[in-house]
Amino acid sequence: MLIHRIVYECNARKIANAIKTDTEPELLPNISTHILRNTACTGMAEKGMDQRTLQEIMGHQNLAFTMKVYNHVDEKRMRDEMDNLDAVQNVCKDIGNDSNGKVFKIS
Repeated sequence: MLIHRIVYECNARKIANAIKTDTEPELLPNISTHILRNTACTGMAEKGMDQRTLQEIMGHQNLAFTMKVYNHVDEKRMRDEMDNLDAVQNVCKDIGNDSNGKVFKIS
């Protein structure tokens, strides 16, 4: 595969340079096209790409599969979503009050 060849050639140059300079080479890890695909899709999901668009890009027949595999939830993402919820609640509070602070019904 092309990616393996690129990594091999890059590492070969790094090793040759390390021998010349008597240093330890910093080699690229052995990566596959699957890892690159997974990394790209995870990044798109983390940036908030529309789920259906992501499903189509990845060629998955089932949206649930796309979201299960690529829609990772971490602590930062949970905090961001909670902040979004707080912002929405604050807007709703502002909508329900007039300029004197009295609550009125929105119909």
